[in-house]
Amino acid sequence: MSGKREVQSVIFNRDTWSETRARSWLIAHNYKSGKIDITPHALRFRQKDPARFKKLSFFTVPIAKGSIKLIIAEIKLKKPIKK
Repeated sequence: MSGKREVQSVIFNRDTWSETRARSWLIAHNYKSGKIDITPHALRFRQKDPARFKKLSFFTVPIAKGSIKLIIAEIKLKKPIKK
């Protein structure tokens, strides 16, 4: 990977984080806290549409002793406009 990388999603462990507390953390750290996907074990907050990223460039970075995970990927380059 050599292009620009950005956070695509932020995932919180439901054993450690409530939805309210997770939203507060996101706001305090300048992330979006809008739509949430809830699974039995996680609260997932999408930051950007995955279609904006290169396939096979996604990776996970655990933070906060593993109770939060950042999904990071390389942004697709915009194609130049042909004249």
